[in-house]
Amino acid sequence: MELIKDKWNKDDIKEFNNYLYSIRNEDKIEWTRSIINTNYDLLAIKSDVISSIAKKISKGNYIEFLDNCDFKYHEVFIVYDKVLAKIKDVNVFIKYLERLFSLFDNWASVDCIDFSIVNKNKELFLDKVNKYISDDRIFVKRVGIRILFKYLDNEYIDKVIELINKIDMNEYYVSMGVAWLLCEAMIKCRDYIINNIDNIKVDNDTFNRFVSKCNDSFRISSDDKIYLRRLKNER
Repeated sequence: MELIKDKWNKDDIKEFNNYLYSIRNEDKIEWTRSIINTNYDLLAIKSDVISSIAKKISKGNYIEFLDNCDFKYHEVFIVYDKVLAKIKDVNVFIKYLERLFSLFDNWASVDCIDFSIVNKNKELFLDKVNKYISDDRIFVKRVGIRILFKYLDNEYIDKVIELINKIDMNEYYVSMGVAWLLCEAMIKCRDYIINNIDNIKVDNDTFNRFVSKCNDSFRISSDDKIYLRRLKNER
């Protein structure tokens, strides 16, 4: 199928869906479903193939592609996520990002989004994060958490912890997202996290997941892992 197009319409998307189906990996579908846990139909297409497809679409009229996507398959989300990164206008990016919010049903559809655009629009996205982490939808909260990975530096780490402390972490994918974020904060802002560990107001499950992720990281020292395990046992 020709993927570099000047125009995309609904018929093109049907053809695109048929193309994706034709390159499905039947033997991996059930295994992929066990990992991703989505209600959308799965094709288990390899990630490098998906990236190649998105790269080609991005060379054409990718906005019309985004406009016409029907999300028949989980893999369409991933292509959409990767094409989204092509957008340089922050307001247009947010428009197409938020289009997904009522459609998300799994972590992978969120975690494949490239939020590099945040780096030049940090104050704007802080306002968005406040909104997203307060949303009732699990995976909209996770979007807010994923955006906060772009703020792990000395200038913003105070704000990151402030926002983490506002998040309702009762849902597994929210709690895991926060644990992952805190692990990255431990790597990039180690002294701050060590010195302010008592100010991080997460529940025990989230703290335990944070410590577990730190234990698995080769970027965290053995001494720090021992210290965190001790704190975990004292909670």
